Amino acid sequence: MGVSLGYFTLQIAADAFTAHTLPPAPPPGPLEWALLMLTVTSFGLVALAQALFPLWAYHPAAAGLRVHLANGLYVHTLVERLLGHYGDRHVR
Repeated sequence: MGVSLGYFTLQIAADAFTAHTLPPAPPPGPLEWALLMLTVTSFGLVALAQALFPLWAYHPAAAGLRVHLANGLYVHTLVERLLGHYGDRHVR
């Protein structure tokens, strides 16, 4: 309760301190709304997948999928190939 009270007190003080010094935020356009919907949808899908995980955790296909997900879908390997192993070079 004390942390919440301190947070909101500091928020109100910062708002009063910077009143009329910053320009107003522009209204969100179609891109911002699309990104917002993409974010909310992706979080919802991840939450649904995590909720359903106990139901399909022992399926044989889930074991293979778990290996690929544990390796980050090999994004690091793809990035290294695109950059030509730039991150592995050491300056001597």
